[in-house]
Amino acid sequence: MPDTHDLGGVKAVYAAIPHIDKDYEYDERWEWTLMAVLRLGAKKGLYTMDAYRHAIERLPREYYLEKSYYDRMLSGATRAHLDAGVLTEDEIMQHLEPHVRMAPTVAMGPGHAGADYPQTVRFQPGDRVKVRELPDGHVRAPAYVRGHVGTVIDQGRHALPFPGRAGHWEKAAAEFTYRVEFDRRDLWPDAPDGGTVTVDLSDGYLEPVV
Repeated sequence: MPDTHDLGGVKAVYAAIPHIDKDYEYDERWEWTLMAVLRLGAKKGLYTMDAYRHAIERLPREYYLEKSYYDRMLSGATRAHLDAGVLTEDEIMQHLEPHVRMAPTVAMGPGHAGADYPQTVRFQPGDRVKVRELPDGHVRAPAYVRGHVGTVIDQGRHALPFPGRAGHWEKAAAEFTYRVEFDRRDLWPDAPDGGTVTVDLSDGYLEPVV
């Protein structure tokens, strides 16, 4: 597992996930406020959502696993505002209780390139593609499909900034995304027959299978 957040297919974390019925999205008001601040910052162009996501991915493993969803969001949003230069650590510490400390984050490495060709719809439904083996950093392709071959079932309709650069505060070319279907047994040999897994993937994560 390359990153703490990438849990798909990891047997060590298999467990029943309880379903909780509730007719509200937030347990506390600060969670609602956090969501508003996060969306406003992205809308104003202070950071990309990929940069925010990568800030969460850089949290220490122990902290990431023990904290709640909104605690991780708060730490990620704080780091994104720090990286953007909107806030300083001194300004944040002035508003924290004496016993509270900001969550540390791992230093951010360089981004990685996506496609290096003119952006057109490169694949069509029915095309066989292989997911590239990818370096460390912000990757929007789950580890369990990397290196595997799947079939495109829907072609890209929207071009979005490539996550591997946008998540590292680098200029990112827009790339189309594709819906790719994988045979479940190809991903996990001991899985039951007959199932498939579908993943949306950026063009730069894919190679044609000739």
